[in-house]
Amino acid sequence: AGQLQRLEPTLDVAHILVRVEDVNEEGDWEAARDRIEAARDRIEAGEAFEDVAREVSEDYMSADRGGLYPESTRGRVPAVIDNIMFDLEPGELSEPLRGQAGWHLIQVLRRNEPGLIQFEEARDFIEAYLREGMINERMEFKINQAKLVMNIDIYESQAEEVPLEHHH
Repeated sequence: AGQLQRLEPTLDVAHILVRVEDVNEEGDWEAARDRIEAARDRIEAGEAFEDVAREVSEDYMSADRGGLYPESTRGRVPAVIDNIMFDLEPGELSEPLRGQAGWHLIQVLRRNEPGLIQFEEARDFIEAYLREGMINERMEFKINQAKLVMNIDIYESQAEEVPLEHHH
C-alpha cells in the first residue's frame, strides 16, 4: 500500500565511532578521545555532522551514509548510546560516550512518532536495510569459499560495540 507501520517512537540518529587501538592501553583510550573531541569541535564550529562522519567515523555500517541510522529504537543500539539518545533534543550533539571498544558521538536528527510511514520517508531506511543484507550475504559467501581451503572458526561476539542495528 506504499506505507509502513511504525509501532513505537523512533529516532533518526547520526553516529561517529572512533575505535581504540588496544583497549587495555589507557594511552590508546586518550588518543581516541582526542580524535572524537576534535570531530565534535569541528561539528560545533559549523561543519556538517555527516561530512565529519564520512571522514572520521570507523563505524563501517554507517560512515559512508554520514553516520545515519534512521528509525533507531530502544534496545537495538549499544547501551552507552541507548541510555542517552532519547534524552537528546533534535540537533543536540552528545558528549563523547565511552563504549567497550571506542568512543561514540551521536546527534539526534529527528524524533518519529508511532503511525504510518510513507514510502518516500522510508526509502533510505529500506535501502540501508537491503544494503546491509547484501553485505552480510557477500561476507557469508566469501567465508564459505574460504572454508573450502582453510580451517576457520567463527566466534560470535556479544560485546556492546556491535554497530547500531537496523530493525529486522
